[in-house]
Amino acid sequence: MDAERKRMESQGEIDLSVYIQPLMEYKWRIIAAALIATGIAAALLTKVIPEFKAEATLLIETEENKAVSIGDFYAVDSSRQEYLLTQFEILKSEQLAEQVMDEFNLQTKPEFNPALIAEKSFLEKLFIDLFGKEKVSNQPSQEKLDYEARQITLDNFRSKIKVSPLTGTQLVTISVESQDPELAAQLANALGDAYIESHLEARIGMTNKALDWLKERSERVASELQQAELALQKFKNDEQIVDMEDGFQTMNSSTIQNLNRSLLEVRNTRIELEALISQLDSALTSDFDLRTINKLNESIAVQDLIKAERVAESRLIELDQRYGPKHPKMIAAEADLKQTRAKLESQLSKEVNELNNQLKALKTRESQLERDLGEAEGQYLLTGQKEGEYRRLQANVERISELNNLMATRFKEMDITRDFNAANARFTDPAKVPIKPVKPNKKLILGLTFFLTTLIGCIFTLTLRFMNNTVRTATDVEDELSQRLLGVIPGLKSEKNKPIPLYTYFDQTKHSFSEAVKSLRTSYLLTYLNQPNTSTLITSAAPGEGKSTVALNFAFSLSQMGKVLLIDADMRRPSIAKRMSLPGYQPGLSNVLSGSHTLSQCIITDAKSGVDLLPAGQVSPDALELISSSSFAELLEKLKGQYSRIIIDSPPCQAVSDALVLAKYADSTLFVVKSAATGKEAVKSALGKLAFVGAKIDGVVMNSVDMTAFSGQYSEFYGYLDYASEKEAKAS
Repeated sequence: MDAERKRMESQGEIDLSVYIQPLMEYKWRIIAAALIATGIAAALLTKVIPEFKAEATLLIETEENKAVSIGDFYAVDSSRQEYLLTQFEILKSEQLAEQVMDEFNLQTKPEFNPALIAEKSFLEKLFIDLFGKEKVSNQPSQEKLDYEARQITLDNFRSKIKVSPLTGTQLVTISVESQDPELAAQLANALGDAYIESHLEARIGMTNKALDWLKERSERVASELQQAELALQKFKNDEQIVDMEDGFQTMNSSTIQNLNRSLLEVRNTRIELEALISQLDSALTSDFDLRTINKLNESIAVQDLIKAERVAESRLIELDQRYGPKHPKMIAAEADLKQTRAKLESQLSKEVNELNNQLKALKTRESQLERDLGEAEGQYLLTGQKEGEYRRLQANVERISELNNLMATRFKEMDITRDFNAANARFTDPAKVPIKPVKPNKKLILGLTFFLTTLIGCIFTLTLRFMNNTVRTATDVEDELSQRLLGVIPGLKSEKNKPIPLYTYFDQTKHSFSEAVKSLRTSYLLTYLNQPNTSTLITSAAPGEGKSTVALNFAFSLSQMGKVLLIDADMRRPSIAKRMSLPGYQPGLSNVLSGSHTLSQCIITDAKSGVDLLPAGQVSPDALELISSSSFAELLEKLKGQYSRIIIDSPPCQAVSDALVLAKYADSTLFVVKSAATGKEAVKSALGKLAFVGAKIDGVVMNSVDMTAFSGQYSEFYGYLDYASEKEAKAS
């Protein structure tokens, strides 16, 4: 069966037996529950009063009749889709429903007002039966009771109304459900009539309001027009304006353009000269040869001196080939060259001073042009402001005059048409008295009851079966985790939140525990039969799974076969040193890696087991950096030459990344899983991380297993312990 299931999984097929088996086991219970629920539903349906639905159809007009060809003062664009959607929402409004409710006095009908039903609730009946009197409570005022009853009636009535537009048309259906078929038809037609009447009343009310507003606004606009005309006339008188055809501007705009052009030319010349002088200043401070600057070479005097310098240099070179350095002619030639160069430097300084004088003159010219341009622009703007003010006053008079004429015309038009109103909707199909009820649909309800009850029963059964998502059995390890089960460590009773005693492995009364560790040792040694001097990492997915306990006892068992070193690499939360009653200041792995202690100062030997221990040492905030360094890899290789087996207790994979780094250095990895405590997804995630970094995972060690509950699952680990011990001895 297991082989067939694995074959199906390898081919990507679904093993339906996993789901069918629990359903077949509980099928009669599921069917019985479905039949009982269906019977209860059938009994309840016999007491349900049937309801009827009446439908009326309205046509919403989008183009209304008008007495004159002018737009409504207050109307919206009725040709848009938003207009129809708005009308549909008005049909659903509480105001229309309340109007119809009052018209038919629905508060007197128990169908809409549950308060009229005299029957008491089940809890009230039970209270009276137990205590012989009705429950006493603070009764609200009659006014509040009436308001609540009215609101409940309105809500119930609105819940029975449905407004449905017909797609692609201007038609809308109004449907009302009621236990009385005649009342249902009357209510549907009444809602349509109420909508039409409310629209007409709203139009009349808005027309009257618009006329009142227009009258008031016209008087205000006439007053504003008079004030605007007076303001314009006053401005003309103050500024002595007679004719405005050509405007105020008399200033020649070309003057501003010429000033702008001159300012731009002077500014560009000044910027270029500043850049040149800046270059000269830099050259002077850095012993730069000024003769290489083209601007200075343009001077005739500089050019002549440069030529004279070259002649003097040539003569000096010529004499140097014929005479010694102390010859009178050589001395005279050198003096002539120095004098020429001094004249050249003096002339260059004069040229630089001349450039500075030119820059000052340009800055003065630029400032004067800026002032002239500012004065010209200010005069131009002042003249423009007067013209702008006049234009503004004149435009204001024209605008108010036009508005005054428009409002007078509109007032006359609306006054003429105030008594003309056309309905925006009409009935195409009034509601008729329905014959067949629409509720309840007994066949559908009973069918759904049976189907849903069956479905819920199946889901509940499967949920109970698959709810436990922890790793509990050997099948979970092999099928769910795709890992080899190396060993099973039985759970032992201990004080709450405390580990088992340190030397439980050597306790003869804990025979099953010792044999389980030996079985793990056998599986491990058979795996590395011809590979001595191996290092093995022991880790888990989360804290509290007993990896340190497994590491200790596994090291104890291996020490009986050779020299073993146990390394506590959990430098964040070390536990092995505490288990072995070592002081907190005991140096260890962190001290060796940091260089503060030697290896011999940190390794201690456990007298009872013979295991050498390298504790974690002082807690280090840089634990990951220490184990990631080359020092750790070198240390591990060194220790392999001294011990036959090295066991490394690491932090959990999900908590920190230390275990992933350590796994890359170790020759093998044992993954500890606490039975019925660790979720499968957490274990898969941790195993995936280890696989990603290239760790060699030998298998899984199930810890704290309840052997009484899963004895069948793990019988293979305990049926042949004597035989395993013999093979273990041969392997060593």
